[in-house]
Amino acid sequence: MRIILRILSYVLLTVVAFLAGIYVTSEMHRQKDFLEGMGEIEHEGALIEFILDTADDNSQVAALKSHLAFIDHQDSKGGSFGSNTRMGDRAFTYVRLSAVAARQGDPVQSNEYLGKAVKFCQEAKWRTCDPDELTKVVARIDMNRTLARDHK
Repeated sequence: MRIILRILSYVLLTVVAFLAGIYVTSEMHRQKDFLEGMGEIEHEGALIEFILDTADDNSQVAALKSHLAFIDHQDSKGGSFGSNTRMGDRAFTYVRLSAVAARQGDPVQSNEYLGKAVKFCQEAKWRTCDPDELTKVVARIDMNRTLARDHK
């Protein structure tokens, strides 16, 4: 009888250790995926900042559209941030596209981009989605980024 209890306790301990190993491994994979996603997002953000600061309008449009594709890619795989964050990122990207279109003298395209920005802002459930306010917020963010870069 003692031998059977000892064998059962070993089997139970083995099963518990096996399940704990599965749990730890799955958590490690989840953390690895999160960190990889964060690295992709950081790289994408640095690239967009660089292009917005140094490139001509056409290159900025291409980069911003590429950024929208990146956000779609993040959505398709679940991404590291919630969908509200990605909706806000889309809204800000469309505001920047609107600003470039306005600089290029295309008010129709500018208004279309601004309309998309408002749509994504509303999907993100922000308090205010007024186009003028969104434009001011993005301008303030971009100005602060530029000042911070120049201050270093």
